[in-house]
Amino acid sequence: MVAVGVDAKLTDWARLYQELLGELARLVSDSEVSNEAMREQLLSLIQAHRARRPRSRAEIVRARLIAGVRPVRALLKALARLPWQAAPAHPLLEALGVLRGLYERDILGVDAQVRFRWIMLGGELRSASELLMVYAGILAHGTALSAAETARMIPQLSSASVRAAMKWAGDERRLAQACSAIRSAPPGGERISLPRT
Repeated sequence: MVAVGVDAKLTDWARLYQELLGELARLVSDSEVSNEAMREQLLSLIQAHRARRPRSRAEIVRARLIAGVRPVRALLKALARLPWQAAPAHPLLEALGVLRGLYERDILGVDAQVRFRWIMLGGELRSASELLMVYAGILAHGTALSAAETARMIPQLSSASVRAAMKWAGDERRLAQACSAIRSAPPGGERISLPRT
């Protein structure tokens, strides 16, 4: 993922350089511009380009993640609008239930090892809904869903709770620490017990 950010940053520098060359070529080729006017335009062009910077690595990664989930997001929105009329034993609903259980178990397992939620919250859990909030915030950012759309997928949380969680997940420093903990986590780990809500 680091290489992706570095390559994209170099591409941004190249794009900024090409834009500068294009503006300089346009300025130089205009024969009606006086030397004094050209000097003023060059100075303003230099000042404008000194202030321009390529996107940060975090912005590049976020943009790629959002671009990658855009088709999935459209599909999820379309599916959410469909009227679900099926018998309780419908194979699709059973499969979704199994996947949800596995997903939650895996999240809890990883979280128990690396204490991701502890880093994101800045302390211990006060309720089981706080754990859901941490992952709802990350889900919302990662899929570019709104707080309301994410809350519809997680009935235990309100859109206000998801909005608060999105603020936690938007803290780049905290998110970097939590991700670093995941990368450096040893195999195995503690088990956690969720507090009652």
